[in-house]
Amino acid sequence: MILGNLKQYEGSVTFNNHEIKTLDENQIIDQVSFIGNNVHIYTDTLANNITLWENFSEEELAQALEAAHLGELKNRLYTPISEKELSAGQKQRVGLARAFIRNRHVLIFDEATANLDAKNAQEIETAILNQDRLTYVTITHHLNEKQKELFDQVVIFE
Repeated sequence: MILGNLKQYEGSVTFNNHEIKTLDENQIIDQVSFIGNNVHIYTDTLANNITLWENFSEEELAQALEAAHLGELKNRLYTPISEKELSAGQKQRVGLARAFIRNRHVLIFDEATANLDAKNAQEIETAILNQDRLTYVTITHHLNEKQKELFDQVVIFE
C-alpha cells in the first residue's frame, strides 16, 4: 500500500498528507527507496549496478559504498561484474547502496538485510535508525532486541 501498488483497501493510508489512492505511483516512487531480499545484479560495472546508469558524483558513490559496507569492492567499481561473482550478502548490500545513493527520506526494507552477517546488518540498520530525517519501515524475521528500542513503533504479527 505504501508503494502505491495496492489501491483496493479499506481505511486511510496517507503519504505527505495525501491519500495514497489519489497519488500517481511515480509521486511515491520518486520519494521512496524499496529494497527487497532478492536484488537483481546486471552484468555491468559495480558503479552502474549501484547508480542504475544515473549520474552521481564520485563522492556520492563512495558514501553509498561506505553506508552499505561494500568497501571491499571499491577497487572493482569500474570493472564488469556478474551475479555469479557476488555473495548473497554482497548482492543485498548493492541493493542498499542503490537506495543510499538516492538519498530519499523513506526507506522500505523487505528482509533487505537477511543475507548479511549479523554485524553488518546491525551496523547498517543502527545507522539508518539514528537518522532523524528518515522514515524507515522494515519487514523482518530477524528483529534485533538491542535495536528494537530505536524504532518509534514495532508491530509484531504472530
